[in-house]
Amino acid sequence: MKTVAVFFGGKSYEHEVSVLSGLLAVKLLNTKENKVLPVYVSLENELFDGSGKEVKDYADGKTDGFKPLRLVKGGLKGRFGGFIPVDCALNCCHGGLGEGGGLAALLEWFCIPSASPSMTESALFQNKYLTKLAVRSLGVPTAEGFCLDEEAFRKKKLFSLSLSERKFGYPVIVKPNRLGSSIGIAVANDREALTEALTIAFSFDRQVLVERYLPEKRDINCAVYSGERLVLSDCEEVLSKESFLSYEEKYERERKTALLDESLSGEIKALSARIYRRFSLKGVVRMDFIVSEGKPYFNELNVIPGSLAYYLFSPSLADGKKMLLSLVEGAEGYPKEQIPLTGLLKRPEIVRANSCKIR
Repeated sequence: MKTVAVFFGGKSYEHEVSVLSGLLAVKLLNTKENKVLPVYVSLENELFDGSGKEVKDYADGKTDGFKPLRLVKGGLKGRFGGFIPVDCALNCCHGGLGEGGGLAALLEWFCIPSASPSMTESALFQNKYLTKLAVRSLGVPTAEGFCLDEEAFRKKKLFSLSLSERKFGYPVIVKPNRLGSSIGIAVANDREALTEALTIAFSFDRQVLVERYLPEKRDINCAVYSGERLVLSDCEEVLSKESFLSYEEKYERERKTALLDESLSGEIKALSARIYRRFSLKGVVRMDFIVSEGKPYFNELNVIPGSLAYYLFSPSLADGKKMLLSLVEGAEGYPKEQIPLTGLLKRPEIVRANSCKIR
């Protein structure tokens, strides 16, 4: 029997949504072949055993009555011992260090195989500006934008506002650089609105992304995961009544299969597959695109999408279960050290490779 640890929660504005994603994954993965351990990451980023807990037990973020856990090599331990070996970890933390590479780094540090994206990709795609630079290197189109640092903005406020106006005019869209779920995002139609939008965005993040607003836009999503082969979902269109997707619309939204030309749908899927393969991603991810004037523009990549995006592959929970089980079965361990970590200086080949003559 395989032990699967599902991590959820964490210090993030998306904490509550993460709890729902995690508990759904726990339910779907609970089979005769798997023993599932719910690992709740508190608002203080501490680990607790969520076994036997229900949704209501997480409502206030308190951890009274939860048993603390800590990561050790190959698994988890309770406060008074009791080693729990973990064969596979599944990350359901949205936002914060949970999604941004922190948890992935810890799992690798403690030699725990993971069915979710690794540290490097998680950290990269949590940063919207670095994401733009990275995907452009693959020839993937994105909306024009630039990154503002809070300290630089406060020192050169007028210059920053003028820079945006010269590059893009109005409207522009303003986003915290390292947050998700549309938190802190606003569209500005004049300088006063831009100043206010930047002030609000900087209250969430020290870096803010300013982008050209794409006209007549449509929000299109495509999810990807790798089992025995690369699997791409149908393109989904997320309908919005606003100039950008709000937090509520992302999680309480009307969605439908996107009515796109076959060539446009195929282009979005091809771009999604290119990004997934070229960055050697694993697990299930969701690519978000904007279609404007008939052209697709990559918007962002969610390495830990809400509900692990099972609904994009099929509305059936049974099919979502199959997808998660295939991810767990394909979880990769981390390479073992090929040489001992002690006595390196006694090894002749190490000494020769690192020797130099002093003249």
